[in-house]
Amino acid sequence: MTKVLASTLCLIAALGLVRVSPAQAQGPWWTWSTIDGDWGGYRHLLADHGLLFSATSVADLQGNVSGGERKDFAPADTSVVALDADLKQLADLDGLLFHAELVAVEGQNLSTKSIGNVLQVATAFAQQGYYLGQMYAQQKLFDDKLTLQAGRMTTANNFACLSVFGDYVSFADNPIPISLTNNTTYFTSLPAATWATVLTVTPIEPIALVAGIYDTNLSSAQPSASDHGIFLVR
Repeated sequence: MTKVLASTLCLIAALGLVRVSPAQAQGPWWTWSTIDGDWGGYRHLLADHGLLFSATSVADLQGNVSGGERKDFAPADTSVVALDADLKQLADLDGLLFHAELVAVEGQNLSTKSIGNVLQVATAFAQQGYYLGQMYAQQKLFDDKLTLQAGRMTTANNFACLSVFGDYVSFADNPIPISLTNNTTYFTSLPAATWATVLTVTPIEPIALVAGIYDTNLSSAQPSASDHGIFLVR
């Protein structure tokens, strides 16, 4: 935990040293392609050199009313900051990419606090804390028809994600069918990640054939047992 917080503070300090141009120079904020702007041009500069930063945040503001005046409210939030390093641009290694994530989870679980159901209603709730998420190398070959990934990954991101799941509020379907992780603890999703190798073959769009080998060491996979994803093997 301490190492993750220290790394986060170092990143914030480094960004604080970057001189960002006024928002007016970038146009109105609602016209920006990203919510935090272009960092005074440095974001595009880094991307042109193969370093692409991205972030997503999902917040659930849920409540339950049951039995007259009884009211319960349970906010939850999951945020992911990711870095993609294109090794083609950085080191002339064609098709090779490095991906790393930092995951932050805060909030309450309305299901355990008030409802008592098995299929969790809060999509954004997970084990609270700061974690090193997925971290892997990816190599594309044969005109991107074959993709090989190796490193720390989740089973869910490779085998259980469909864009239509995002249309639902409940964790029963969004972002994956929660029954998969409920039925076996070895089926991981963020913030849990484990060592894996995944091969994807895309003969024609939109058909893809995917096969993966995942480590079943739960001490390495679970967020707290792996010391927030920093110490990967015990």
